[in-house]
Amino acid sequence: MKIKSFVIFLMMSGIALSGTATQPMGEYPLFHHDLVIKAANETLKLARIDIFAEVLYDDLQFVKTAEDFEANYELSAVLMQGNDQVDGKIWKETVVVDSYDRTNSRGDISLTYASFNDVEPGKYKVILSYEDLESSQTYSIEQKIKVEDFSKPAISGSSITFARKVEIENNQIKSIFPEVTNTYKGLGAPSYAYFEVYNPKGYQTGQVS
Repeated sequence: MKIKSFVIFLMMSGIALSGTATQPMGEYPLFHHDLVIKAANETLKLARIDIFAEVLYDDLQFVKTAEDFEANYELSAVLMQGNDQVDGKIWKETVVVDSYDRTNSRGDISLTYASFNDVEPGKYKVILSYEDLESSQTYSIEQKIKVEDFSKPAISGSSITFARKVEIENNQIKSIFPEVTNTYKGLGAPSYAYFEVYNPKGYQTGQVS
């Protein structure tokens, strides 16, 4: 399995990106998300679906504790193929800030991550649900995706991960800090675009569509 990773620096601002997510009409999104499809760690025949989600501090319900302000929320992700559930995850996040002003910040975010591993090629639907555990506010969104068999084409590529920061050490990518974006939120600037290129047969030249 031969994989090459690429990072492109993007000098762009206020970009609105297209997608296939279905957002409830007239409903304010309580979180923003990205789904990134890439090859599984061990084989190009299977895929990994990375889920990135972010919540603005201003959209969280904070409560006063003895020393700080604390907010708690829960996210769930369900992977569906037709009427069958293939996989599912539920996780909780806690956000703690030291001042009341930060509880109303629209510049600070809580970024969270989960993934579905070793997913077979095919068409799927991902259902993401959010609940603020203090206010009981909820929000759900679903997105249709197609998972490819990356071992079949001579050259193929993963989805693009937009990032606000990339750390490189010894000419290798050490870590990526995602920039979650969608048609509602757009893409900030400056940003990076990270993607993987798969070359199972070791060709010297090729084209990724």
